[in-house]
Amino acid sequence: MKNYYELSRELAHLGSAYALVHWDFETQMPKGAAAWRAETMGFFAGLLHEKMVHPDYFTSAQTALKNAANELEKEALRCAIKDIEKKTLLPQKLVEEMSEASALAHEGWVTAKKEKNFSIFAPHLEKMIRLSREQASFYAQGKDPYDALLDDYSPGMTSAMIKKLFDELRPKLQELISRRKKPMDKKWSVPIEIQEKICHDVVAWMGFPADQLVQARSVHPFCTNLHPSDVRITTRYNVDDPLMSLMSTVHELGHGLYENQIPAEHVGTPLNQANGMDMHESQSRLWEVCLATSPEFFRWVHGWYDKNAPEYIKGWSAQDLFTLASVVKPSLIRTESDPVTYGMHVMIRFELELAIFNGTLSVQQLPDAWNKAYQNYLGVTPPDDSVGILQDSHWSSGAFGYFPSYLLGTMISCQLHASLKEKFPDLSSRVETGKLAEVCTWLKENVHRYGRGMPAPQIISQATGRPLSPDNFLQFLNERFIA
Repeated sequence: MKNYYELSRELAHLGSAYALVHWDFETQMPKGAAAWRAETMGFFAGLLHEKMVHPDYFTSAQTALKNAANELEKEALRCAIKDIEKKTLLPQKLVEEMSEASALAHEGWVTAKKEKNFSIFAPHLEKMIRLSREQASFYAQGKDPYDALLDDYSPGMTSAMIKKLFDELRPKLQELISRRKKPMDKKWSVPIEIQEKICHDVVAWMGFPADQLVQARSVHPFCTNLHPSDVRITTRYNVDDPLMSLMSTVHELGHGLYENQIPAEHVGTPLNQANGMDMHESQSRLWEVCLATSPEFFRWVHGWYDKNAPEYIKGWSAQDLFTLASVVKPSLIRTESDPVTYGMHVMIRFELELAIFNGTLSVQQLPDAWNKAYQNYLGVTPPDDSVGILQDSHWSSGAFGYFPSYLLGTMISCQLHASLKEKFPDLSSRVETGKLAEVCTWLKENVHRYGRGMPAPQIISQATGRPLSPDNFLQFLNERFIA
């Protein structure tokens, strides 16, 4: 019988093939091929599941745990065994059905968003909720179904813990929002081909190895990887909002750097896997919010335009660009919102998901509930479904329980950023000049290299010298965007 590491490498090859098929589905597949591609993705998902729940794989993981050489390897193998046990609870038919339904739901979402018509997506969403409930019932084993889904993204957290944290944060965020500055009365437009050039050049600013990255366009930005040496990200563009594409690219590059710097020699095992979406989002938000939404980054941006497209920054200073990027203003779109109001967007989605899974909110009631929540929390009401209930793709893939990780990840990012400033007193200068290799190395040594070989709270405490707290998060928001 093959050992655990040999079997895991085989699974990694299959996983890479599935990821490549999904990448093409999102970026280049002809629209008329959706049904066949959905079936293909269902087949791959079923094949991966079949191999993962095979008794030989479970036995090999147990044997590897007994022979593990150090605590990192032991913790990773405990995670592997937990994963196998969870997957074993799911019938293969359900896994295949969820993958196929998700692909079709995504196509339904794209069409509905384009048509600004939730009713097109509603039947798909109903199916994804039904299948996710079924999945959760297998995982939960008598416990709260939503908590069972949440565990996939925020290991160790429960909805009660998140609700308590969000209830404590909400009034503090509302107080910060109430002290926001008046936004600048100035608009910036840049042709998409110019935006695309700077979004490619920002890769070098970060220090990401360009020969291990592919960039493309999609309706909703995302990051995926086939291997640490093969990372894929997407961006979307709007001629009247050049900051959206730039900040989105930096965000996805933050995800990509995490995947790129996890040790490749452990591919297929939890030592080569991100430590939950809280940690993953902490990396994307660290780059997007803490490092790039800064005066020093926009001095780099201004310098880039001055050299490559000066006609598009006539009348704009670097400070003007930062002021435009850092305006605090209640808005409709989560991915385009400022870091201060961003948490409110996450809280709205978390509350709606709780209501869906406790049975108090139907799919038909969702658009109205969404609009009322936005009016209540942010004082804005979506004019149509495209910028309301249909703005995110997550529910089309059954990613219920994902959204809280965005806010938890932002909290982690701010705490890591505080430690980076202590480690690198000249961090601002490094950001302005794009000399960030040592920052990438620090992240690799203190966060990325552990994979799932160390619990996330321990990684955070070890890297920052203290347990996770909202203090750095609230201090950062106040100092960078309000004071």
